[in-house]
Amino acid sequence: MTAASFYPPVFHQVVDLLEVGEIKQALDLANQALENSTERDGALLRCVRANALVAMGEPLEALRSADEAHRIAASVNESLVLAEAKQSLAHALQALDKHALAIDLATDGAQLGRENDDPEMVARSWRALAISMSVLGRHQLAIDHLTRALELFQEHHAPSTRILHARYSLLNARSRALTAQWNGQSNDAFKTLCVDWEQFAQLAEAEKNLRLQAMALGNVAIAARRAGRSAHALEQFRKALELQQRVQLRAHVAMIECHIGSVLAELGRPEDAIAAFERGIAMFQDGNPRGLASALEEYSEVLEKTGRISDALAALRRSREVEKALDDEAGHAAVTRIERDNEIAKLSMTWARLAEEDALTGLPNRRAFDRHLSELVDRSESSGFALCIIDIDYFKHINDTYGHDVGDQVLQEVGRLIRGQRISDSLAARIGGEEFAILFFSDEPAGPLEQTQCLLRAFRESDWSRVAKELAVTASAGLVMSDELRGAGVGVSAANMMKRADERLYKAKRDGRNRVSNG
Repeated sequence: MTAASFYPPVFHQVVDLLEVGEIKQALDLANQALENSTERDGALLRCVRANALVAMGEPLEALRSADEAHRIAASVNESLVLAEAKQSLAHALQALDKHALAIDLATDGAQLGRENDDPEMVARSWRALAISMSVLGRHQLAIDHLTRALELFQEHHAPSTRILHARYSLLNARSRALTAQWNGQSNDAFKTLCVDWEQFAQLAEAEKNLRLQAMALGNVAIAARRAGRSAHALEQFRKALELQQRVQLRAHVAMIECHIGSVLAELGRPEDAIAAFERGIAMFQDGNPRGLASALEEYSEVLEKTGRISDALAALRRSREVEKALDDEAGHAAVTRIERDNEIAKLSMTWARLAEEDALTGLPNRRAFDRHLSELVDRSESSGFALCIIDIDYFKHINDTYGHDVGDQVLQEVGRLIRGQRISDSLAARIGGEEFAILFFSDEPAGPLEQTQCLLRAFRESDWSRVAKELAVTASAGLVMSDELRGAGVGVSAANMMKRADERLYKAKRDGRNRVSNG
C-alpha cells in the first residue's frame, strides 16, 4: 500500500493546515471528518487530531485522542495504524515532559516499521526517539539517531515534509548540544549554527512550510545573539515575530518580544527596548507566569538605566509578586501534576497490555511469545521447558470457502478454546496467521503431550456449526522439549526450538493432520 492510499485524503489536508499554522482550522477539519469515518480511518484521524491539540497547547487532550487512536488501531489489527498511533502518543507525551514513556512508544513504532518493511515508519520513530534523547541531554546519541533517520528518509524518497522535519530536529539537537556547553561568551560555533539555521529557514520558505520557517527564524536570532551579532539577532527576531504571529505560534510571540527588548537594550536603544518589553509583558498576562516574572525583571533593569526609578521599582515589585504567586500556586500545580500523572499511568498500563496482546483472539501476541521464549531459553540449563506449535488444518480452504469473516471467527473460537483448557504453568499465544504456540514451563514430557492432545480433541469436538453450516475444524501440532536438544548435543536456543517444533508440525501434517508429533 502506498502512503497516498494508506492515509485518508483528509489526513493530508489536516497536516497541510498544521504546517501553515492554521491550527484551529486543522482541528475543526479533523473533528468534522471523524463524524463519518470508518473505524480504521478514525484511528488515523485521531492521531492527526492529537498533533493539532499539541500545537494548540493542549497536550493532555492530545494524549487522550492519541490513546483512543491506539485502542482502535489495536482492535482493527493493522500494525502500521498502531505504529501511527504510537507516534502520536509519543508526541503528546513529549509535550508533557514524559520522555521515558515516549521513548518506549517510539521504540515500539520502530519495531513495527521493521516488521512491516516500512523504512519511513522506522525513520519517523528514530526521529521521535532522538527528540526525547536530546531533551534528556543525550545530545550525541540524539544527533546520531537523527542523522540515520535523515539518511533513511532520503534513501527511500520520503515526502519532502518528512525530510524537512528531520533536518529541523537535527539542527535543534545540535543547538541543544552547543547550549549545554555555552559559557555566556560569544562563540564561533554559534556563528556556524546561525548560518545553518538561516539556510534551513530559506529551505522551509521554499517548501512553503511557514511553521518550520517561523521557528527556524527564532533559532537564527538566538544563535546570532550568542555569537555576539546583536544587530543581526534583532533583524531575525523581528522576522520571526511577524511570521510566528501569522502562523498562530502564540506561546512563542511573547517570548520573542522580550528577546527583542533584551537585544535593543544591548544595542543602546532603551526606549525601544521598553516598548518591546511592554508588548511582551502584555501578552504574558494570560500565559507563562515564569516567563512574565523574568520579563518584568529585565524590564525593571532597563527602566532603571533610563532613570525611571519609580517605574523600575514598580516592575520589580510586580516580578516578586508573580514569583510569590508561583510559590502559592505550587501546591495546586503539584496536585494537577499528580492527577495528570495518574491518568498517564493508567493509560500506559493499557498500552503495555495492548503491545503484547493479539487484538483478534485476546491471546498474547508474537512479541509477548518471543519475550517469554527468550527468558525460558536463558534459564533452560536449570529448568527445562517445552514448546508446541499448533496450526489449523486447511485454514486457507476455510477462508476460500466461507470467507475471511468466518476465518476470523474460527481464529477467535480457537483462542477461546485454548483459554478454556486452562493449561497450568504455560503461555499460549497467536504467533501469526492461523499459527498458535504454547510454552510449557515444565520438563516432564508427559504433561505437555497430554495437554496438547486434549486441546486438539477440543478443536475436533467443538460445535463449529455455530460459526458456519457444515464447518469442521481440526489442527496439527509439533512438540519439542528443551532437554531433547541438550541431550542431542544441539544448543538450546529460540531458533533451534522453533525449527524442531516446525519440523514436527509438518510431520504431523504429512502423517494425516489432526494429531501431535513429538518425535
